[in-house]
Amino acid sequence: MKPLEDASRDIIAQQAAQWLCELPHSDAGKRVDFVQWLKRSPAHIEEFLLASTICASFARERTSNSDEVERLIAAALQAPPSAEVTQLHATIDERPKVTADLARRRGRMAAAAAICMLALGAVLIVPWTIDRLNTYTTHTGEQRTIRLEDGSRVQMNARSKFVVRYSADARDLELLEGEAVFDVQHDTQRPFRVHTPDAVIQAVGTQFNVYRQASGRTVVSVLEGVVQVTRDAADIQASTTVEDTSNARVRIRAGQGADVSRDRGIEKQESTDIARVMSWQSRRLVFREDRLEDIANEFARYSPYRLELNGADVRDKRITGTFDADDPQSLVMFLDSLGTFRIESSAAGAQITPY
Repeated sequence: MKPLEDASRDIIAQQAAQWLCELPHSDAGKRVDFVQWLKRSPAHIEEFLLASTICASFARERTSNSDEVERLIAAALQAPPSAEVTQLHATIDERPKVTADLARRRGRMAAAAAICMLALGAVLIVPWTIDRLNTYTTHTGEQRTIRLEDGSRVQMNARSKFVVRYSADARDLELLEGEAVFDVQHDTQRPFRVHTPDAVIQAVGTQFNVYRQASGRTVVSVLEGVVQVTRDAADIQASTTVEDTSNARVRIRAGQGADVSRDRGIEKQESTDIARVMSWQSRRLVFREDRLEDIANEFARYSPYRLELNGADVRDKRITGTFDADDPQSLVMFLDSLGTFRIESSAAGAQITPY
């Protein structure tokens, strides 16, 4: 199996295990979603049956809703040809045997088994790459690339988190924290959308960067193609300072950007310094008359070294410069050279106060 196909199978196996855990507590709407997920690919049915087999081997008993699950799988298997589902196994009782071929897939099986054990109450240490199924996280100083099920790619910056919620007719991701570049695989039948509390960014076959800043502002920068930025409906309704909603939706192209905030709506940037925006990929931080407080927050994403800023004059100081993201001490040395701050340094960080 090719590496990309194998990675896609890993994701499907994780999704199958999640469904296995959720179905006992699901409502009618959730079961409809489950059937739609099954119909999307024969691989979904195969991985769910495999996950069921593994889970049963740990639990030594069938789940309480096995009859209902069997009925849902049967419905998916009997779907018309347009659903593009081929016959795999008619019932749960006809689950695949553990053969040499399945043994070679032990990575996906182990993932499914781990989730089943979690559902049964076992205490496990889940890998740091995934807090829960379909939720991806990086911690301080960590950057990584995720290949999604549809072939789209997400490059995550440090201290970032997003959730993937794919369905039969849409690809939705929620950026909970931090920053990421989304390189989208084109699919006219399933729009690709990134959600933040203030905005929905929909791709039109493109590559774009989204940064959910600690201040609450969402910053979108387009590297290739076109995206449509829409203010979140709930955000518009909750806003008390933006009366004009005419800028509730804008289209931005490569080299352009948009700042979205609750109090100012969408502010389109006709020209964006893409090299500066993307400098994080080479672990560089580029500042142009930025507030020192914002600069300190940026460094905190890459290093546990803490910069404590005392006083409004310190926090609001404007700085221009380029720094190594992993070397906050270089910023401290720069500030010390200005001769306007009192700096007390330690191995853990530095306190900066005005003279």
